[in-house]
Amino acid sequence: MMRAAIAWTLCACSTPAPASAPTGGPVNGPADTHCTSSISVKVPSCAGGGDAGAPASYGAPMYGTSGADDDCKYDVTWSSTPIRLAQDATFTINLKARATGNPVSGAQARIEAFLSDVHPAPATLPTVTETSPGVYRVDPIRFDRSGRWTIRFHFFDTCSDALPDSPHGHAAFYVEVP
Repeated sequence: MMRAAIAWTLCACSTPAPASAPTGGPVNGPADTHCTSSISVKVPSCAGGGDAGAPASYGAPMYGTSGADDDCKYDVTWSSTPIRLAQDATFTINLKARATGNPVSGAQARIEAFLSDVHPAPATLPTVTETSPGVYRVDPIRFDRSGRWTIRFHFFDTCSDALPDSPHGHAAFYVEVP
């Protein structure tokens, strides 16, 4: 008598939602008002000028799709393709200097997405493309669980955050995933 062996593979994967599945997106709430002024920044090359391990100081996540970065250096506006559970999304970030209103180029933008302190978004190896001055396309970003996520945009990560006129900056927003 021959016995068949069955192997089970456990996967923390989610089955992609069909295109007709509900979409999520920005969470509505009070507009950002944490800045009463703006800070002008110097944009040096910053190569090798990182924080050397200094912890970043992050502001609270914001509602909607626009607000000032944590240090009041930039105005940040974002949009995305439809956000669905277990499907790749593309984010477009518009970055302008608060002091001048001019687009900010060369910001080395990146996105950090997390549901909680212990549940980051799956590693999808996103790429960043500056499509025009101050406009960044980041994809893919994938959300593997339903809930209220935080997306944090980082700018000029290689620059020190220790000086007030450093271009280093970040801004976080809430995103709902159905």
